[in-house]
Amino acid sequence: MTWTRHTPQLILVFGKDTLTALRVNGANAPLSVPLAVNPLADEPQVLAQELRERLQPLGRLPRRVIVGVPLNRVLVSAVHIPEMPGEEVPGFLRLQAEREFLLPPEDLRLGVSVAAPGQGSGNAVLAALEGRQYANLERGLRLVGFREILAMPAAAAAAGDGTAVRLLAGTDGVDLVATLNGRVVFVRRLAAGTGDPTTTDAALPALIGDLRISLRQLPDDVRVG
Repeated sequence: MTWTRHTPQLILVFGKDTLTALRVNGANAPLSVPLAVNPLADEPQVLAQELRERLQPLGRLPRRVIVGVPLNRVLVSAVHIPEMPGEEVPGFLRLQAEREFLLPPEDLRLGVSVAAPGQGSGNAVLAALEGRQYANLERGLRLVGFREILAMPAAAAAAGDGTAVRLLAGTDGVDLVATLNGRVVFVRRLAAGTGDPTTTDAALPALIGDLRISLRQLPDDVRVG
């Protein structure tokens, strides 16, 4: 599926108990509303009804949606791809996902972001949802009327383009996201819990220490850039 920036799209980012919606290429400001359902676990009919009610201020919805799922509900792993023929990369990443997430392939819905700055080698981020959770979310979205759905971690959805390292702070934690040439190659939750970790005396030193460790784990191409 090929999406251009001119294609009508809606971005939905699910938080712990909130939903943020933004129409791409639209004039509307982001819509942020409370959410009373769990998009990965509640009945699809219940999720669909909740979304219809919350999204009413946006009017008629586009058929394409990009969904940001909370990072604490997604299995995420950064992987280095050694030099190998391009046709072997998908199988290598699938094997890495099975090893990292300890779930059989049929129980995973896997998303992959690959950046290959050098010939035959590169970096990738593997993001996975349990198959039944993804199916639950997808059924609910299709009941609303969405037909083309792309799900990813919320941090990755907000990461933007180019080569950069970003800290994304939310009400339930801080995420470190690295992009290389427009591709997400590293995602990690630094501080979980409730509230703003930067305002809690006990949490701030832990956040800084975790950040130092995580920065040393960034792909070499990101740190050099």
